[in-house]
Amino acid sequence: MCDLERVKPQPPLSLLLVLEPVQPCLGVARVMSEQKEPRSVEQRIVIKFLVGENVPSAEIHHRLQQQYGEECLSRTRVFEWCKCFREGRERVENEPHDGRPRERGGAVRQEK
Repeated sequence: MCDLERVKPQPPLSLLLVLEPVQPCLGVARVMSEQKEPRSVEQRIVIKFLVGENVPSAEIHHRLQQQYGEECLSRTRVFEWCKCFREGRERVENEPHDGRPRERGGAVRQEK
């Protein structure tokens, strides 16, 4: 049994504690809200954990590929997140930002 499975954290009532290995060899437990996290955020949680274990970025990407297959973040994104967490970032969610929202479909062409 890994040390994470012995820990009995007391989450806020709004959270549901789920201890489930992401992959047996990773030994990672994840805490998920009542609504499942998006795959990208789920992978960032794993990245943050493995960065804390001093696992090299290339190895982290390889493990994510094994676990998530085609849904795995790109190598570039994994390395960017590794860098952010090594520099002290705590949040796994995207930072809020100002800007124009994306529009679907682009501009409508006018016929001449």
